[in-house]
Amino acid sequence: MGSLASMRTLTAATSSISPYDNLQVFLSPQNSSLTTFSVNVYNTTGGLIATSQSSYPAFSFELPSGSYLLAATAGSPYYGYISPIAQSTGSVSPGAIIAPYRGDGQEYGYLQIYLNGSQSVTISTSEPGNVKTSQITVRINFENGSAASGASVYASPLGESDWYLPGSTISMSNQTGSDGTAILVVPDVPIQITAWDWVPVNLPVNQTTTTVTVAGQPVNVTVNWQPTYVGLAGSALLVPPFQPVSITLKAQQQNFWAYPQGVASAETSLATPGVATPGSSGTIANSPSAVPASVLSQEEGGSQEPVQQQLTSAASPPVTVTMTAMQSATSSSPGSPYYSANGLLIDAGVIVAIMVSVAAALVAMRRK
Repeated sequence: MGSLASMRTLTAATSSISPYDNLQVFLSPQNSSLTTFSVNVYNTTGGLIATSQSSYPAFSFELPSGSYLLAATAGSPYYGYISPIAQSTGSVSPGAIIAPYRGDGQEYGYLQIYLNGSQSVTISTSEPGNVKTSQITVRINFENGSAASGASVYASPLGESDWYLPGSTISMSNQTGSDGTAILVVPDVPIQITAWDWVPVNLPVNQTTTTVTVAGQPVNVTVNWQPTYVGLAGSALLVPPFQPVSITLKAQQQNFWAYPQGVASAETSLATPGVATPGSSGTIANSPSAVPASVLSQEEGGSQEPVQQQLTSAASPPVTVTMTAMQSATSSSPGSPYYSANGLLIDAGVIVAIMVSVAAALVAMRRK
């Protein structure tokens, strides 16, 4: 009786747990000698839900009912990211963004499913050279609907860092023309497209001189405005068969970007019309050369899924102050080729309110 009562208690406890459906995934590579396998599970917007790696082409996931996109890879330990330029010259300039080189045997496959109960699926993988390609049109707009001319557009297969093939007609990056459109040639697999632009801010061109008292003595201080840009970006997930896509650029947080050496940035408040207190933030910089940190990570062979990290410090705003007969004080930045943490896109449409503070250089004056 005691054993039966315990079994009933266990059954009742088990039935009270929120149900998850078991999903078994098997990979079927073209090359049977491959020994490393991975499966990433995404939601319908491209958000990473689960990931797993194994030496065997079999996986199991416990997931709630819903729609999912599975991306799978099959390869060997010899697969790596090797620059073709580095192979021929033996060197690569520091900080350069290198397109990865896909070695023989690496395969990719994907599958869209709706999970409603336990299910078993098989994903066939194939080498990139066997995957068909398509031409897609991407239109980039600003928040007011106008075309974003000169914006950078970058595409990457979901679950893969890049898709480089020597001699291929694939074109995974481009810039928009005057009409805000860009043409890409991509493999027929799920594609994550990221677009970004740095828009110059119309700052005063004249120098402002004011007299301040330093150590009891009047000193003329001249404020010189450096070029200032606001960082905007957006993204979209495309699944074959492809259709033309439109992306609206929005202001991004400071840790969304990767900054080259020498670029100073600062966080700004974003003002929502009708809201007294700003609810989010954007980024200004003194150069339009920063790129989304997720794009840099993909180019360097890292993970595609952005991971938000907490910044420990922020660089000075892009403003300099000059005192009479003194050299101007300039902003400084960390010494690494790129520095930043990955971040997430801001969904709300907002207007950028540039709040630039002036840092003054105080000089100890000798009393008369």
